[in-house]
Amino acid sequence: VVDDEAAISRSVADHLTKMNLHVLLVTNATEALSLLQKHQVAVILSDQRMPGITGSEFLEKAYQINPDTVRILMTGYSDIEAVIQAVNQGKIFFYLTKPFQGNEIEMVISKAVEYYCLLCENRHLIHKLKTLNADLERRVQERTLELHHRNEELKKAYIEISKLARLDPLTGLANRRT
Repeated sequence: VVDDEAAISRSVADHLTKMNLHVLLVTNATEALSLLQKHQVAVILSDQRMPGITGSEFLEKAYQINPDTVRILMTGYSDIEAVIQAVNQGKIFFYLTKPFQGNEIEMVISKAVEYYCLLCENRHLIHKLKTLNADLERRVQERTLELHHRNEELKKAYIEISKLARLDPLTGLANRRT
């Protein structure tokens, strides 16, 4: 959670700890970027209006550090330009307006965590598939080489059989057919 207003951060953290989530609270984007480089973070919930850097700009930088981290922008103002910038540059997952309605934040964070888990599982499955494909390719190459060697042996055997088929069984000399 990235918000320069400590009371809002604590309120959001209270909602999220009820969901048994580990919550990191920071009051500025610089701290948040530092944490992102040190920790695997599933979801970022960032305020739009902060001193020094906007939430949109922060989320864009966060995307560059870890594109899989799910990014959510929150603001107390209806600033459509901020939303457009966050969507286009920060590739946000969702946009929340303060104050939050009912259990809205829990529902959004729950979906964001689910989405993150699906991304991770997808990456794991793709890695596993690539490993299996590489193994299969190696085995196909080995089998192809083995078949090539057997084919060469069969060609040699066929040549020997052809030579033997032309020999006269009684004399061992080559038959001359006229």
